[in-house]
Amino acid sequence: MNIETIIAESIEPRLVGSLGREVANALLTQATICYVTEKGTERKGCEAFVRSICSDARVIEAWGAQATTDQAKRWKVRIYSGSDSVDEPEKEK
Repeated sequence: MNIETIIAESIEPRLVGSLGREVANALLTQATICYVTEKGTERKGCEAFVRSICSDARVIEAWGAQATTDQAKRWKVRIYSGSDSVDEPEKEK
């Protein structure tokens, strides 16, 4: 699953539902800028994207610190593996 699909199916609806469309769009725009300007691997770009959203004070205030941390972990796992599991994806041997 690619990141655009995950954003459309999981991240954007969660943000819109909690914070409204205007704030969600602003967060997604800022996160996209972080993603494209992050130097290094695709994974680092994805981490910058999620970190940008989950470090925003409006998100933390709406969801709480622990729930925001948990959501960030779920999104990262889903981005990296295409899975909804909160466990780390298995590494290939």
